[in-house]
Amino acid sequence: MTVLPRSFALARTREQELVVRTLPFALPAIRMELAWHPGHERDPKHLWFRGILRDAVRAAGLQPSR
Repeated sequence: MTVLPRSFALARTREQELVVRTLPFALPAIRMELAWHPGHERDPKHLWFRGILRDAVRAAGLQPSR
């Protein structure tokens, strides 16, 4: 038994013989954060990458913290 994100588990059911079940209890929210060296704060490559990640978070229906 393992606990996986539902979207990941459902995608794998096409490849593997997995049984997907709903947990009988609620899980707490997971807070994710990014960290980088202050010297990279204005680096164009870092700004671009952080923008890509921010867009991915929004596309997943989540709210970026900043």
